[in-house]
Amino acid sequence: MSAAATSPEALAILLREAAAELGVALSEAQLRQFLAYLDELLLWAPKVNLTAIREPRAIVLKHFADSLAPLPHIEGCASLLDLGSGAGLPGLALKIARPELRLVSVEARRRKVSFQEAVVRRLKLEGVEVIWGRLGPGSRLVPEASVACAISRAVDAAAFLTAAAPLTAPGGRLIVMRGKPGEALAPPPGLTLAREVAYRLPVLGDDRGLAIFEKMLDNSLDKPRP
Repeated sequence: MSAAATSPEALAILLREAAAELGVALSEAQLRQFLAYLDELLLWAPKVNLTAIREPRAIVLKHFADSLAPLPHIEGCASLLDLGSGAGLPGLALKIARPELRLVSVEARRRKVSFQEAVVRRLKLEGVEVIWGRLGPGSRLVPEASVACAISRAVDAAAFLTAAAPLTAPGGRLIVMRGKPGEALAPPPGLTLAREVAYRLPVLGDDRGLAIFEKMLDNSLDKPRP
């Protein structure tokens, strides 16, 4: 890989064109924020296991561009819960693209939380809460029905839906990012599968998919079970 192909200018062009292919327009200021995010990822990589991918172009395509794919599907969501957010993906990428979005990012590993906090400071992102901990039955890390949408890129789908559904407001959306379209996911009570979306990573052509669930308006998930 030539130095020119991984220059900041070349990476910015790559991300802008990849995002556009996914239906997302990024401003010059947003592209600069992504480049700063990339810089932090590469800086922290030797001491924190944030990602197995270390090549800048691959990070741009497999992490940043992929994380932007759900953006059209969180339209109308004022707040977003990213559960098991790891290096902050997809939540921080979606926050850069939608600055007005209120983001709650939950991650169980302290070093990854510290990394996210460093990115938030460097990018001067407002309206971001990074929480260290795990969501489970009875967890009070995030108030019930407090977010409009929830998303996960790395957590087991069933575990994500079970943990995030009570925290999502009635009528809200829960999005499972999948490595590739697979078997249909059976939603827990109170959720309905609204649609599945298949897409390919720009340039690379890798198959990816989104499973989009909606929380029913009758609050059935929040009612105590007999």
